[in-house]
Amino acid sequence: MSKILTPESSAIESLSYNEELEVLFVYFRPGAKAVKGGIYAYFNVPLTEYAKLTSAQSPGKYLNEVIKHKGHPYHLVKSPVG
Repeated sequence: MSKILTPESSAIESLSYNEELEVLFVYFRPGAKAVKGGIYAYFNVPLTEYAKLTSAQSPGKYLNEVIKHKGHPYHLVKSPVG
């Protein structure tokens, strides 16, 4: 598991990535419009996409327009509290 990154984002609180399994973990901020918080795992995400996500000017926009758009399977790992 890579270290947890905290991008400048209104929707994403932090990111982590398992390079061996190609799994991206996205920790959404509580109150984020689209998901209202929680932790999601996105599968089959290549390291190159993770690198682009972490360096994107808008990580939330990159997540929506590239990773989600490519149809990577995902799973809710932890629901938001409340």
